[in-house]
Amino acid sequence: MEALTEMEKQVLARLSENPFATQQDLAEALGIPRPTLATHITQLTRKGYLLGRAYVLAKGDRIVCIGGCCIETRLITDRPIVPHASNPAATRQTFGGLARNVAEQIAKEGECVSLISMVGDDYYGRSIITHLSGLGVDTSIVAIRPAHRTATYTAVIEGRELSVGFSDMEIFDSLTLDAMDRAFQQIASATWVLADCNLPSAILQSLIDRRKTSRFQLAIAGVSPTKVQRLPSELAGVDALFLRKAEAVAYLARPMTTASLCRELVRRGARMATVTAPDFTIYAATKKGRFVLPSNNRVFADFGNENDKLVGVALCHLLRGADFQMALTAGMSAAAIHPLDANGAPSGSQGNGDRSSPSILEASFPVAS
Repeated sequence: MEALTEMEKQVLARLSENPFATQQDLAEALGIPRPTLATHITQLTRKGYLLGRAYVLAKGDRIVCIGGCCIETRLITDRPIVPHASNPAATRQTFGGLARNVAEQIAKEGECVSLISMVGDDYYGRSIITHLSGLGVDTSIVAIRPAHRTATYTAVIEGRELSVGFSDMEIFDSLTLDAMDRAFQQIASATWVLADCNLPSAILQSLIDRRKTSRFQLAIAGVSPTKVQRLPSELAGVDALFLRKAEAVAYLARPMTTASLCRELVRRGARMATVTAPDFTIYAATKKGRFVLPSNNRVFADFGNENDKLVGVALCHLLRGADFQMALTAGMSAAAIHPLDANGAPSGSQGNGDRSSPSILEASFPVAS
């Protein structure tokens, strides 16, 4: 075969990662005009490196997670924060994003999972893809956007409470219905689809609409009280809805007990719904009834992504045929941790894996005070 130019090598590498990528997606990822990409593909075909696109059968039971992936930075202090001054803290940096976290948890549970998301063409974006691929997550449809930064979330933790958080998630605003259409073969062939509320309202509504005529079941998880308001007022087509209490209150915009919030979500059309109280007691409702799973004094840390672990494990059990109560019970058990030390790490062993993703900076380090 003839030798390849450097750009032809890059095109071939991208196609090896995702043979069904569109020319527009490839051109954007490589930062070249689409006509230029078409010329390179023609040359690769002429040189015998490309033979065309094959038809593939849909895989068996699998989950597709759609939504946020980012870099999380936590500034953790056990002292009261002094405004307008430098405060001593410890820093922990991890991979994050609700959809990404859930995809990682599903892979650790041994199930087949794909992630649909977006990252920048930067160190953080490449690190996220490399880490997930190493765990067995299908990242072939994670779009690389050279014109955007990989999303970040920074949380200031005072004691064990979130004091303030800052998110840079504008990359997800560029996710369009056209892009989702191009990925819909992957979505339509899934058994379960998990979408988080980092997605624009139009995409959440599109997934709900498509679910009504597709084989997959749809789960949606809230991200924050602000972003959960992207959900439509009618929830028919949502098979499982996972919200924290503050998110449910913001979405329904009515003062209610936690149990009443959960019942209202089902009344609006969700087939199964959970509302998690601040102490991690889980209130759940279905079309057939409702139940409560008390936290039983187990220790949880809200900034430890325990809600994402709950969602991931619960979806795995639903995939395997468990009922909603059994699935949530397994998820709650997986999310329980031992108390945290001063640096925000578990002080004892945990059943069922880490508290969160491996730290990018393996050890916490002090911030100048």
